[in-house]
Amino acid sequence: MKVEKLDRPGACNISPARLDFVWLSDPYKVDEKDPGKYRVTILIPKTETEAVKTLRSIIAEMTDIGKVTKWKQTVPAELREVLRDGDERRNDPNGVYKGCWYLTAKSARQVPVFNRNKLPITNPDELYSGMWAAVNLAVFPYKASGSCGLAAGLNAVMKLRDDERLGGGGPSADVFDNCDFGDVSDDDL
Repeated sequence: MKVEKLDRPGACNISPARLDFVWLSDPYKVDEKDPGKYRVTILIPKTETEAVKTLRSIIAEMTDIGKVTKWKQTVPAELREVLRDGDERRNDPNGVYKGCWYLTAKSARQVPVFNRNKLPITNPDELYSGMWAAVNLAVFPYKASGSCGLAAGLNAVMKLRDDERLGGGGPSADVFDNCDFGDVSDDDL
């Protein structure tokens, strides 16, 4: 895995990254009133020390910018971090976050999603939690509604390869193996 710093402050590409909570075709909404956001959660193995070091340098740079532009010359004591420890995550039923750092990148607008040939992906079934991708994002400081922190803005995604889906796949037809439906013909239906 590599985190590549780009020319714009806070901007980087992360690749290859396994994604979770993939909402790229439709926005994730908390309720009907919520306009929603397009989003992905990026899993970064703790063994990827160079990638984490580069990402932490971007975070430090943006913390310094936030101190001047958002937080009145001080870093708030209750600063919300953009990079979180997967070992401390409470909801991880499949153990996917263990041994990883993770961050969630979001956008209010739908972001472009490409395949390896740089062609747009239009089939939503190709975009799912568990796929591998390159992600272009920008870390930025914020202060809103009494909360201060760093967040990641999602700019673009390039799907690199498929992998096993993470959760939410539903059962297979095997769930009906022990059911006795009697003698049901097409005429009965």
